[in-house]
Amino acid sequence: MFEGDFSYKDLEQIELEINELSNINFKKQKTCVWRIHRSFANLENLKISNIEKFILSNFVKYCHKNENVSKIITYIINLRTEDNYKFLSEISKNYLKEIDENLVYLKTNQIYSINKNFIKTRINNHIKILKNLKNQKDLIRKHINSINLNQKRLLNAKFLENESLIYSKYYIKDANTLEHFARHMQNSIYYDLFSMSKHILRNITLLITFLVMIGWLICSSYFIFKVNTVPTIQREQLLLAGILGVLILLFIIFSMLLSSYYIFKTYHIKYNYILSKLFSFSQICLFLILIIPFAELSKPLADFANSYLYPYIHIAIIIYLCILLLYFVIYIFSSKNLTDSVFVCFFIFLLIDFLFIMTVYIRYKDINFFMLLYAYLLYIVIRFVSFVNKFQYKFIFVFSTIFALFSIPLLSPAFVKMLNMANYYEDFTIKTETIKKSILNLPICFKEYHMTCIDNDINSTIYTAINNLFIIAEEKDRYKFRAYLPKNEFNTTMENFDNFKIKNSNFDSNESYYSINEKEKNVTI
Repeated sequence: MFEGDFSYKDLEQIELEINELSNINFKKQKTCVWRIHRSFANLENLKISNIEKFILSNFVKYCHKNENVSKIITYIINLRTEDNYKFLSEISKNYLKEIDENLVYLKTNQIYSINKNFIKTRINNHIKILKNLKNQKDLIRKHINSINLNQKRLLNAKFLENESLIYSKYYIKDANTLEHFARHMQNSIYYDLFSMSKHILRNITLLITFLVMIGWLICSSYFIFKVNTVPTIQREQLLLAGILGVLILLFIIFSMLLSSYYIFKTYHIKYNYILSKLFSFSQICLFLILIIPFAELSKPLADFANSYLYPYIHIAIIIYLCILLLYFVIYIFSSKNLTDSVFVCFFIFLLIDFLFIMTVYIRYKDINFFMLLYAYLLYIVIRFVSFVNKFQYKFIFVFSTIFALFSIPLLSPAFVKMLNMANYYEDFTIKTETIKKSILNLPICFKEYHMTCIDNDINSTIYTAINNLFIIAEEKDRYKFRAYLPKNEFNTTMENFDNFKIKNSNFDSNESYYSINEKEKNVTI
């Protein structure tokens, strides 16, 4: 199962990567950093006027504080356009020119800091990567030549472990190593999945206990928030709920991972500044779309929402989708390395957003607004982490897991219903003497009526048949249920009205009352 599958093509890829990395001239890059710091020292030691010393002192302080190559280049460009630049002597301008040239070379070669320790670490990591790649090449060669399955498993495990080390500790993504970077990242993920699978297979008992705990967490959420009591739940039911719950949580987690990878993959191109602005605007639109339903829950906002927000929700969603499509189109026309995986990730990206929006719109009455804000904040943090130079899939996995846990209270009612523990309707035949008198005043069942009612076709002097009782909780043939009647107005025919045991009451009473509509030939209760 874990033997791996290598070919001579894999050897060629590693050989190519070794050659490309060997051609990187870190000696010159290190020299540039040292020259920049020497120029800083020379600028500080110049015998110049006070105003020139003040200008150059501010520049050197800024460089030592930021150490960012791009920011220092921008500072020099701005300095040349200012009036103060005319106070600089030719020797100062020459030092600035030398600094600028070295900075441009560093930026061209993906060195983004003038920190001496940074360039030393970069060189050391470069040496370690080359050493590890040579070890990888030897492992692949041994794997290809081996016919022993156990040896292949060990070689594959060692290979993946080295890949994880290369990706997590040493490798820096730049324009020259995109293909190799993606391969190391993929193998690093394989290693983590491989390690996880190995631990799971070794600890089946612990896995079952974990699934039972997840099942209890999912099922108990319904009883805690809806019933205020948790009945005894069978272990088999908890295990089944745990398995299904984990599958749903994994779907959410891996969807979040793929959508984050889509952002990571599409952002690092020529027009990333435009894409970052588009993406930020799209996430603001998403937030506004998500909070619109909650306006109905606030009396001051309800009328405004009904008049000005709800009629235009579909337009807001269309605008949001258009922004995402524009983002993707810009990437397509800017990318030189378009793959099918990007289209799959884009689809997952749209899917997870669609599910998020639909869940909020369908269940907003069961969602605490502040919990939604926390969930959205996590959602955004996960996505914006994808803008960094290395895909932090472990960080994203952890935060996606936390985000997925927010869905448990929403999943809980569906799970207890599916497992026949609660949250479903059932017909009961009960001893009449044990029933409260108020229950006996329920309507008589008829064809068009689907709420709780008394079935006279089954009734006897001893037993009363009640249909469509809502089961709040079930425990060892003991039930806690609720009778549901129509809310607000309910229309029925005059022939069926006799099934309702309602007295004629005036409109100021808190009791149910009815009015007969002669024209429509029906009754409003």
